[in-house]
Amino acid sequence: ESNLFLSSPIIVGTCQTPTFRSTHRVYSISEQDNLPTHLSTLDGLAKVMLAHCPSHRNEKVALIAARHCYCWNRNEVYTHNETYQEWRKAGQSNTGTASEVEVYQEQCQIQALQCLERASTNSRGFFWRQSSPLWGPSEGNPLFSLSASVSWGSIRLETPRHRSVIDSTVPASTPLLQLPLKRRSAIAPSPAELFEMDYALQSAALNPIGVGVNDQSVGDPREPIFFASATFDNNSPCATLSANTRCVLAALIRCGTLGLDTLPGHLTKTDVLSNFSPRKRKPTSRPSAEVEDVEIPESETKLREAIKMANIGSVTERLLDALDWRDTKIVSGGSDFHIESTSYPEPPKDASFPNNNAGSNLPVNLNHRAEGKAAPPGRLLSILFAHMAKLRTPPSMMRLWLSFVEDLRTRWDRNESLPNLGFIPGLDIDDSYKGQDHSHWRINQSDIHVLGHRADLAAFVNSSEPDPLREHCLINQKLQVFNICMECKLYTEYLFDKKMKKIDYGSGSDDSDGEDFYDATMEYVSFDEKDSDNVEQMLRQRAALSTATRHSRVGARCPVPYAMPLIESGNQVYAPYLQRTTPLTDEEEVKHKQMLGLDRGKEEDPLSIQDRIKIAQRLQKPKLLSDMSSFKAANQGAVFEDFVRWYGNPENPLGEELNEDSLKRKAEIRSELSPEQEKTFALKEASEAISLLMNLRAFWEDSWDEAEAEAAFEQDPLFNPYITVEMMLHSLETIHPALLMNQVLAVNLSNARFVLSAASKQARQVHILAEGFRNLDDAIDLALAALTKDSSDQVAPNTPGRKSDLLSHLATDTIAKCEEACNQIGEFEILLSRSLALLEKLPGKYGLVDSLLQKGCTDGTFVFVKDPSDRDALLGAIRSGQMVNVTIDPSSFFPDASMREYVLSNNDKLNPCQLNARLVPSTRGVASSFNGSLLLALSSSEHN
Repeated sequence: ESNLFLSSPIIVGTCQTPTFRSTHRVYSISEQDNLPTHLSTLDGLAKVMLAHCPSHRNEKVALIAARHCYCWNRNEVYTHNETYQEWRKAGQSNTGTASEVEVYQEQCQIQALQCLERASTNSRGFFWRQSSPLWGPSEGNPLFSLSASVSWGSIRLETPRHRSVIDSTVPASTPLLQLPLKRRSAIAPSPAELFEMDYALQSAALNPIGVGVNDQSVGDPREPIFFASATFDNNSPCATLSANTRCVLAALIRCGTLGLDTLPGHLTKTDVLSNFSPRKRKPTSRPSAEVEDVEIPESETKLREAIKMANIGSVTERLLDALDWRDTKIVSGGSDFHIESTSYPEPPKDASFPNNNAGSNLPVNLNHRAEGKAAPPGRLLSILFAHMAKLRTPPSMMRLWLSFVEDLRTRWDRNESLPNLGFIPGLDIDDSYKGQDHSHWRINQSDIHVLGHRADLAAFVNSSEPDPLREHCLINQKLQVFNICMECKLYTEYLFDKKMKKIDYGSGSDDSDGEDFYDATMEYVSFDEKDSDNVEQMLRQRAALSTATRHSRVGARCPVPYAMPLIESGNQVYAPYLQRTTPLTDEEEVKHKQMLGLDRGKEEDPLSIQDRIKIAQRLQKPKLLSDMSSFKAANQGAVFEDFVRWYGNPENPLGEELNEDSLKRKAEIRSELSPEQEKTFALKEASEAISLLMNLRAFWEDSWDEAEAEAAFEQDPLFNPYITVEMMLHSLETIHPALLMNQVLAVNLSNARFVLSAASKQARQVHILAEGFRNLDDAIDLALAALTKDSSDQVAPNTPGRKSDLLSHLATDTIAKCEEACNQIGEFEILLSRSLALLEKLPGKYGLVDSLLQKGCTDGTFVFVKDPSDRDALLGAIRSGQMVNVTIDPSSFFPDASMREYVLSNNDKLNPCQLNARLVPSTRGVASSFNGSLLLALSSSEHN
């Protein structure tokens, strides 16, 4: 038995008492190949212990506790492998079980993401390489390692304050194994056979999966105590989307220091930029003055004060320092942006979506809500502003912006409309409308903005472009106005050319039969011929377009099936084509309110109700006369009540809204009045309301009497598209850089929400990720609302009553909210990348991933895993990683343990002995031997 003894111990100690004498030895064997089997198997360690025990009376050893550690570390070859991004696909939806509509929406989403990716990121240096990802780490895998620690022979302690506390230091009374093994054959087994027997023994007695912790397993030493942990690469750049958005925020703050008379063109000139830089003072007359003082501009002082008030982070502050106007090199930097059309897939034929001419009646997507105005993702403006964000510096952004405006002028001269502005059902329909029947939207809702509240089935003559969506930012509204004016321009030039041809040929007769216009929305006015109720409606529609009927209904578009017949004749009511008026944008609405005196403060004398009514009627009369004339031409013999039934009751001509501000303003006025004055004020309000109704009724009746029956295509246009576009282009060229950057930041925040929402759609089943997205969503909403308020109010430096008067068109509170939004984007990017990296290894285990992210990844502690399926999944992930990094036995069910610990004890209570062994295998092991290191502690006691 001499070969069972170890070499000299590294530590030896002896304890002497009146009844016992104990000897303690610690042995260490460094990593080596082919460690003897009696030192690397349970059976061999048991024999070593018996050889050192003072008594051999029982010759039995019990395995009372054990622990296996399993670990997978990411191979360093993936650290800089830019193509290793498969973890991004984890948690994606399975299109095999999706419906046609869901597949279509997924395709639209992918197309929009590809457009934003091309615009937002740079290629990786070589033309054959793809562009960098939109979010998260640009290369490699954020997951660094997975590890599990499994213990046997421990018991669960229940305490009143801390339930289910696990203590692995308290051994159980029932042993795990009795050793050494009895041999039935006299032939000594080979080392390979010894290893095989040891593996079978441990697989049977030390099962790392177990049956799961329950009431029956509490106190059972064979039930493993399973802990898991995950570590991540903290050095990888995980927040690229947040970094891009933060650069735009820094550019916005820097542009807020400019004067109110600054134009985008000023920032593209080096000599002008030099005037914004700190200037050196003249040398003083003192001989000791060696260094010239630097005169700090007032704008820089206000900037530092605004930064302090907004409490922005150090990263944004360093970006502001990098964007100092003194660095004139930032002017250089071109762009390869071009206005290009984007082809989105066609929706399924059987799918029911509203048409793209439904204007403001469409449901608004979560990505561009009314409280914060931005632009829909994947469309022209979102791609342009994503490209501008990539340029980083305000001068480069201004250069690209002016180039874009110049392209608009060129397209106007060439009669080319702007692509990729319209409605896309796969992106713009809110989730709450999925599964509903939208077919009634096609025939019942008005496609246009009118003075009434209905105008069913009407459409603009020779125009298929929808009204500007007020949920979008002002620049996007103006781009929609550009397309509207382009359509009107083409039709105006067509009519002019036709009239000139008639003059050249000497024809004075008008052979126009009312068909010199088109209706792009007529294809959506369809009826189901299988429904008997709709057959009659279809026939009425066809009859309205027949030659015999067309002459009596000039300018009629289609019948209104559900409308009451005309009062006097009893004929069917027909919806006419209407003239388009000047497209209403936020800017136009502000002008109307200024003319009506709705924006006057307390110190200014308000206009009387009569004066305001006269101004409102003067503004509305051309449109009202045109609509009434069109209705009369399409419905011969109609009376005023017929028009009101179809057109709807008039809306408030003063444009006042009962919102929170107006109610608060009236409450403030009432609070300053005495009870008698308050009664007088209430009577005055009631009198004004009655007067308003009477004046409105009289105004509409007089306009009806004045209106002549004339189809819309025969009327003079209500607005001049040439002047409208010229004014629009001028406003884009002369916009203040801070107002431009305001909308650039708003659109990029909306893009960030869209990108992260698409990337985390399925992974948000992880609780911590869903909570993080809600925080992100709320932060972006607050930032967009603040940016919208600054853009609409046009905050000026000397606005009275405001504390945020330090920067031009930018409130300090807005800076703080945008900073928080950037922080939330960065935190969610890191959390999402880690979640997807874990889900790639643990598919479908959302609860386990949530536990690892909430506990194991915050303070480095291990997480207790209770479910056997979660244990199995984690061990399977570790085993799969080990098979990639090193060669392991493919027949083994569990991964190779990175460390094994055992506690052996004899059964002699008079002469107790204990052996603690720690085996750490190397990665070069083979199945027939153990390669690694050993740490062994042996304690033997002898009764005196």
